[in-house]
Order: sequence, then structure tokens, then C-alpha cells
Amino acid sequence: MPSLFILFALLFVYIMMQQGAVEGLKHYLILILRKYGIES
Repeated sequence: MPSLFILFALLFVYIMMQQGAVEGLKHYLILILRKYGIES
């Protein structure tokens, strides 16, 4: 079971290193925050 979490962590790091990943994540999180009424 711990190997599953390690795999997910490595996958997350790999995805975040891709070009444009941080901008996409920011866009996604802003949409979620607006949905629940939290303005940034």
C-alpha cells in the first residue's frame, strides 16, 4: 500500500514539471474557489 502513495507522489511531481502545468492548476483551483464563494 505505501508503494501506491509513492507512485502517486512521483506521478504528481512528473505532471507538475510539464510545461504549462502550474498555470493549468491555478486556473482549475480558481474555478473551484469561485464555485464555493471564496474570492482570491
